Amino acid sequence: MTATEYRQHMRTYSKDTMVMSFVVTDHPDYQALKAAGMEVAPYLLVDLIDPDWHCDACYGEGFEFPAGWAWDNKKRNWPTDTGIPCPKCMGKGSINTWACIMLLTEIAGDDRPKVEVYMQGRHAALIDLWRKWGELRGYLPPTTDTPGGLVGFIKKLGSKIWS
Repeated sequence: MTATEYRQHMRTYSKDTMVMSFVVTDHPDYQALKAAGMEVAPYLLVDLIDPDWHCDACYGEGFEFPAGWAWDNKKRNWPTDTGIPCPKCMGKGSINTWACIMLLTEIAGDDRPKVEVYMQGRHAALIDLWRKWGELRGYLPPTTDTPGGLVGFIKKLGSKIWS
């Protein structure tokens, strides 16, 4: 699965399930990501550790809206986007980080990290656990305190993949 295909599946899944309080595993886009297996692990990890997992400029769509458009609470209709990637998130849109965690858990199988009792349901602890797992397996560069580091890597990779 290419980065573009991954992004399309993740954006659609996240948009379709954004009001759910649980991960919808029978969604077709979730199933497509799961079927891709470890091939999508690097994309999932980058999305998971990126602190900007929700774009408020494009309402999570990943694309710019026509100039002057504003949300209308009475009509509640979405305009057709311009097709131009959102300049703030570079086309990423919104990400369901819980789905990233669930997909990583399912595709990693027996190689997944052990979740300690204190981590269960704790978003930040789980993200850190998966970040360390990704670093150990070479999916992510080691975390450093040097300029750029992991945050620089995410932004650099994001600008290449999602634009």
